[in-house]
Amino acid sequence: MFKNKIYIGLSILFITAAVLAISPTNEEMILTRQWFADHLGTSPAVPLPFSFLYGGKSSNDILKTWTVEHRSQQLDDARTEHLIAYTDSATGLVFTCRAIAYHDFPTVEWVLYFKNTSRKDTPILENIHPADFSLQRSKND
Repeated sequence: MFKNKIYIGLSILFITAAVLAISPTNEEMILTRQWFADHLGTSPAVPLPFSFLYGGKSSNDILKTWTVEHRSQQLDDARTEHLIAYTDSATGLVFTCRAIAYHDFPTVEWVLYFKNTSRKDTPILENIHPADFSLQRSKND
């Protein structure tokens, strides 16, 4: 049974420039911002880039029915933090994705948090996949 917080972290780098010590191109920065908007924005057009089962049901299905709150704050000149919190009013589970978008490099990182805000046990939380998405190389690579 789920009674405590679980923290799951992931960093995704969308470029090999870190290895090559090359500055990112404007196109790479635009693609990363678009990826973020599509996957973690206030109205993602595709499934979220993570998944889990809760009480045997897919997060892609159940999160659509939970209350969602988006907050953003600029941490410094190079980073903006985005918090996306989903609340299941029936069980008290709060699922939060804390994502950091970088302004000077085509990178997005996120950590997932699960917290039971009820005094009762929640349904079983399983098959947590902090990275559940596909990346495609451009034809120029």
